[in-house]
Amino acid sequence: MTGAGDAYWERERLPGLFKHTLLNKYLPKFGGKTGSRSGRVVFLDGYAGRGRHADGSPGSAELMLKSAAGQAQAGIDWDCYFSEMDATSFASLTEVVAEYSDRVRVDCRNTDVDLMLDDVLAAAQGFPLFLFLDPCGLGLRFSRLADALNSRPRREPTEVLLNLSMDAIRRIGGHLDSPRGNDKVVRSLDDALGGSWWQAERHLAGADAVADGFARRLSTECHMIVQWMPVRRAIHHKPLYYLVFGTRSMHGVYEMADAAALAGQSWRDAEAHTHDQDTLFGQEPVTTLEQLASDALPEVKANIVALLQQHERFVVVDYVHKILGDHLGEVRNLIIRTAVKELHAEGITGCNGRGKIDRLVVTRP
Repeated sequence: MTGAGDAYWERERLPGLFKHTLLNKYLPKFGGKTGSRSGRVVFLDGYAGRGRHADGSPGSAELMLKSAAGQAQAGIDWDCYFSEMDATSFASLTEVVAEYSDRVRVDCRNTDVDLMLDDVLAAAQGFPLFLFLDPCGLGLRFSRLADALNSRPRREPTEVLLNLSMDAIRRIGGHLDSPRGNDKVVRSLDDALGGSWWQAERHLAGADAVADGFARRLSTECHMIVQWMPVRRAIHHKPLYYLVFGTRSMHGVYEMADAAALAGQSWRDAEAHTHDQDTLFGQEPVTTLEQLASDALPEVKANIVALLQQHERFVVVDYVHKILGDHLGEVRNLIIRTAVKELHAEGITGCNGRGKIDRLVVTRP
């Protein structure tokens, strides 16, 4: 597998903006919440690249380093592990890492992540672990990933965020339809997705059905709650890849959903600025988080009412996926407070919406 080339590392582009905003918002949440108990958190960036773009914008590795340096001041130590196979990218990565070496513990290796993973798992015994796997193309074998995640005790927070390349699925899927298709290439996708099951899914329902099937298998095999977020080059394009997130905690679902909403807003703002400002009819206005929240509010309120019909009381974080429904990851969690306050004013709940949103106990009146 070859890493991202010079063109990718010139500057941050739209798909990278969504991904990096997501990491920038979520990693400190994971580190702060899990590290407040353990005092130490372990992070792996399995395809770390150069660490920084030529225009100075941080890549995933530097975002981890910045977050780690910030939380060190709060008494939470981050152990960061970086793997990068490409020699040119690794040389640049080591220069970025050196700038943080006095504040962050870093193990940076010019190797394949598969060869580093066991050492990371050993170092993370007894501590929270976050795996970020963002390859150019196909990544770890599914069986290898599942074994790694299942080796972790349930009491130790463990999460994964990985890039599932739709470009690779579409391209390799084309081998199935071609008389000159390459069986070896097809088997490489079998390995990455955990079997040949995807071939029938693609034939019946297309590439997105493969992404859905992968998420379901990851959830079942690793006993995780799995969400997947589309990443596009432009609003009307097919997904370039999905970011697949796995967690065993509803707190993870809650915080990742909020981070995804913020990343989506950053992406939409940047996407709008890529268009020619002098088009004949002008640009379509950017959809804002406020507009999305306004549109979603009636449905969110209805979802809360439905939950109150099933439960006399419930804690928001335990049901955030049902509260937000199809709007999970699209609107910020702040909408839940608004919905609860309006329902309180209508006499539908005894909860007044005050306090931390995730800890709100919504009750019948």
